Amino acid sequence: MATLKELRVRLKSIGATKQITKALQLVSASKMKRAEEHAMLGRQYEMDITELLKAVPPDVRLHHKWFQPVENPAKTLAVIISPDRGMAGSLNLNLARELISLKSERAEVEIAAIGRKGAEMAARLGLKLIGAFPIPSARPLSRDVSPIGRMVIDSFNAGDYQEVVLIATEYKSALIQKAFTLRLLPFTPVESSHIEKALLEPNDLDLLEPLLKEKLRSTIFQYLLESIASEHAARMVAMQNATESAEEILDELELTYHGLRKSKITSELAEIVGGSEALMNP
Repeated sequence: MATLKELRVRLKSIGATKQITKALQLVSASKMKRAEEHAMLGRQYEMDITELLKAVPPDVRLHHKWFQPVENPAKTLAVIISPDRGMAGSLNLNLARELISLKSERAEVEIAAIGRKGAEMAARLGLKLIGAFPIPSARPLSRDVSPIGRMVIDSFNAGDYQEVVLIATEYKSALIQKAFTLRLLPFTPVESSHIEKALLEPNDLDLLEPLLKEKLRSTIFQYLLESIASEHAARMVAMQNATESAEEILDELELTYHGLRKSKITSELAEIVGGSEALMNP
């Protein structure tokens, strides 16, 4: 049975923890709102790039080396976008599950990590880390993914990898974030545009190469935005749950504390009354 002093220490400690989790919840909610707006704006650009790619005639697209399908790739590069920190519920665990599943399905996997947690996952799984890139601290810009985009393109063109996949988190809502694995290269064939005839200048071939590079870069950038929004949303929910748990523990401790204090007061009063009666009736 805890003493009153021990209960007071625990009440003070959990009360301080509750203040921290509540503050983190409010900060994450504010950051999530801004990150959500950026992610929603980016989706439209990603859709526009895809529509432009569909406008290129299929015979031109399918003859490009980035569209050539590969069965049973000898070596796969996985680009994983993860948070720098924990305290984000099951978000990091779900990313790790995707990576473990990929490792079990491919002959050899190497990692390029955006975010510290992805690099840590690679180390724990014994996977080679060929590049580590930081999560932008302020509002991400498209140029932030240029270094990893160049690395992916150069290594794929050099034949170092036969497949490049992206492991990231899709932001669906403040309560739902879904980890996924998406193949970046070779490109998955896309259906032709609904536009009957598109005028492409200078010509189809000259336009296709930069368009494919922009598609690759925009996909990585879009899911960087969504992963950041997912991180803040997951952390907000995790801190809200932690705050509610702290409140429940505080309520239970306060009941225990007041019950013990009441028992102690009653016991002391009984001793006083007993002593008084003993003095009055020697």
